[in-house]
Amino acid sequence: AARWMAGPRQWRVHWLGGDITGPYEPSWEPIECFLGASEHPDDTLARVQRGECTALKDKVPVRPARSNHAWHNKRVRANVNGKEDPVYKDGTIYVNPNKAAPHSLPYVIQYDDPEESDEEVHPTCPEDHIGLLHVEPSQPDPEKEYRGPLRTALRAQGLILIHSDETQPDKEITSTGAWTLTRSAHTGDTIERHVIEVHDPRGKWVGDISPERATILLRKFTEATRDPNTHAKLSPGTFPHEIGLLLLRYQSGKKITGNKRVKMRNHWTTPPPLIRQGLLGTYDIGQERFASPLNFNPDIPEYWSAFERDKLFGAHYDAFSSRMNGCGYMNPEYEEADLEQALQWAVWASETADPVCFLAVYPEWAKARYMNLLSHRNVSVVARFQRNTFAFLPPDHWATSWDGGPRAGTANWQVMVIEISNQSGRDMYKRGPDGLVAESGKVFGAKPVS
Repeated sequence: AARWMAGPRQWRVHWLGGDITGPYEPSWEPIECFLGASEHPDDTLARVQRGECTALKDKVPVRPARSNHAWHNKRVRANVNGKEDPVYKDGTIYVNPNKAAPHSLPYVIQYDDPEESDEEVHPTCPEDHIGLLHVEPSQPDPEKEYRGPLRTALRAQGLILIHSDETQPDKEITSTGAWTLTRSAHTGDTIERHVIEVHDPRGKWVGDISPERATILLRKFTEATRDPNTHAKLSPGTFPHEIGLLLLRYQSGKKITGNKRVKMRNHWTTPPPLIRQGLLGTYDIGQERFASPLNFNPDIPEYWSAFERDKLFGAHYDAFSSRMNGCGYMNPEYEEADLEQALQWAVWASETADPVCFLAVYPEWAKARYMNLLSHRNVSVVARFQRNTFAFLPPDHWATSWDGGPRAGTANWQVMVIEISNQSGRDMYKRGPDGLVAESGKVFGAKPVS
């Protein structure tokens, strides 16, 4: 017999025999219960009506996916070799589909071992030693069970808009249609960090910048945009707009030129005491090469950066665009090729009668090719700091401000301060005593190599 119950079709099945829960009762089984059977119930019914078989139980190996039988579809371990020399194998136990035979057992085990035949069993038989295996219940797929339906419902009702790009939900704001700067304070580990949050016209958070750096850049931006040539060439937007574009430019992976790309992890900034008390106390430095609007030292009048649009924040474009002259400082990206090229450029610039004196903060990588340049007559190491004592500012130090300032981990190699100069450059620009650069490192914990 068949019936429809609240939509699904059901079949009336009379299971013969019994198990540990008692006699099997006739039950209405949903049609899904017969998935995996060798014949669909509709086909069975048609054969009965044609007289090919007298009842469903006569011929058809029915193996329902679900059943009111206690052991059906369970994972078990059973003895397949008798009690004298037992051998146990794992398998799955099903209701025995052969209910026509008078002495058939109520269940069949289908063993995992392909060479082991299916076996009729009774779970209570002491010789078979059938025991249930512990199987972790399957967990629902959250994508199918929860997330997918929820997304579909939210989209259908117009309650959510999904973007594939990265987002920061706790920092997003309502769309304003314009770039905005918002002052904010973040507290963590009892330290209050003051930041300027930058948002694009959609309200998407682009990044943070410290109030001090924002003030410096506003002054530089105001001065630069008064130049009609700069204004005509770069067509600047508003200050918030240009700050947003600046943060987007200095993200790892952004193309600079050719195959060169931004690698923010290498933008280590020299601690201010080394520059302010050491370098500026010893030399008359007027320029910084290989900097950016985000990390240039404001105590040095001029700086060079990698992007032409940085001119809007007072930068000169490209440190290699002009010969190094006068007195300057540089701390290039810590990539061996970049360090070598920068040091070669400074050495070449010093081979002239014009006064040249440059200071460079470099890692002492013993196997690097640029270490060979230390033997040049115009190159000398004025200070060297022990490994694991020199702490740079991290690449994103300009993003927040708080007392003491952020610190990265200490360098696991020695750090050198190199002077590249000719005699006229030393005579003109060196004004402080020897040893002041090394002493200034002690302010932030860097120990000079004696």
